[in-house]
Amino acid sequence: MKIIVLILSIVVLANIGVNFVYAIDPTPPTIPNISEDKYNKFDEKIFGNNAVDPEKITSDLIPKIFNEVLGIAGLIFLLLLLFGGFSYLLGAGNEEKTSKAKKLMVDAVIGLLITAGAYGIGTMIINFLMTGKF
Repeated sequence: MKIIVLILSIVVLANIGVNFVYAIDPTPPTIPNISEDKYNKFDEKIFGNNAVDPEKITSDLIPKIFNEVLGIAGLIFLLLLLFGGFSYLLGAGNEEKTSKAKKLMVDAVIGLLITAGAYGIGTMIINFLMTGKF
């Protein structure tokens, strides 16, 4: 029985790892024509359309960091929930192990709920700061 649970947990965790794939834009980058009149500034001659714009950095970077941090936190709580479930199954006869596993599962669910709430509130605040509307 323990072997089956171990094999199933490995399959589930391997499947979770496969699902985190980021798509890449298939269109090739364009090279700007430097001879045009709009590229008279020094930065734009060197960097083209990729000149550093502080407003664009903050509007793109802050939501990405926010989403990544909360995604990692949610993944950690999900793994704690799975670990608590496996500990509960494997400690079937021992009352101390099952009570620790129950507490771990409850704490993981509370952590997931807090993370989901933080995501909702944080997304609302970021959207308000970026657009001025709720």
